[in-house]
Amino acid sequence: MPGSIAANPHEGTRSEYLALYVFSALGTAVPVPHPEDSGIDLYCTLGKMIGRRLAVENYFLVQVKSQKVSVRYEGPEQARWVLTHHYPILICYIDKTAGIVEIYQTLSLSFLYAKTALNSITLSPTEVAKQFSDHTGETDPVIHMGKPILKFDISKIGTKHWRENARETVRSWVEIERENIGLKLVGSTLFRYPEAYKTNVPVVGAKSFIGNVFDTDKSAEHRAAFYDVLLRQLAQLISLAAADKDIHRFNSIATFAKSITDHQPIPDCWGANLFAFSYNTGCKHLNLSSPPLVLNKADGRSYTFVGTPVG
Repeated sequence: MPGSIAANPHEGTRSEYLALYVFSALGTAVPVPHPEDSGIDLYCTLGKMIGRRLAVENYFLVQVKSQKVSVRYEGPEQARWVLTHHYPILICYIDKTAGIVEIYQTLSLSFLYAKTALNSITLSPTEVAKQFSDHTGETDPVIHMGKPILKFDISKIGTKHWRENARETVRSWVEIERENIGLKLVGSTLFRYPEAYKTNVPVVGAKSFIGNVFDTDKSAEHRAAFYDVLLRQLAQLISLAAADKDIHRFNSIATFAKSITDHQPIPDCWGANLFAFSYNTGCKHLNLSSPPLVLNKADGRSYTFVGTPVG
């Protein structure tokens, strides 16, 4: 009907306007146009004043809800979609009638990254005795987001002290999650979380770790990421040993790399190729006529690290 719009969806849009107002007070906030909305409503950063300029940092995503209900990602594809984001995600609930804003963290999403049999993921704005869990063996995990990290009357935004405290509170959670995202992308199975926290207070002392090695060990993708990174690091170490002309250390690192792949065939990856380059170049630099170093590949073939450097 010309000259009209759908009333109910428009209420959600008004909530997004208010959320935009809130997060733009903390840094920058860019709304996603409705035709491009795939489940993320705002792309945000936090800001830090340097003189009269606002330096942007700490990128994160926001999903906005006009009702305080669970956010559910139904089916393996949706579950995988929310886990593959490389930025922290915050859930923002807007109560327009009361003028109350609640913001929740989703730290536990990283704990699920390498699970291979997820049917769904539910983010629930509820508290339980044990908020952070590895969800071992679960195929339909419910993540209880606990207390909101921020809860306030929207009129507070006009107060400089409130904005600074809110910015630091969000920053503390975003930085923990950024660290965990970095860990999951390199195949780690240990993640950091806080034992306790208070609403409207920056989180400190996030010194506890949670692991889900029994689930992640089943993920070929996760294991491949880990061995790729490991071999990249070993490539650097063996190059340093060659540069120092430390033949004993050079051979020890080569033997260690061989012992790993004897028990765990590795995928074809940049880490393996970098290690091949470093080993071959190191042998040439040290004038070694070492026997070929053979690393087993996941497809049954092998890398023979000897001869012309790989480039």
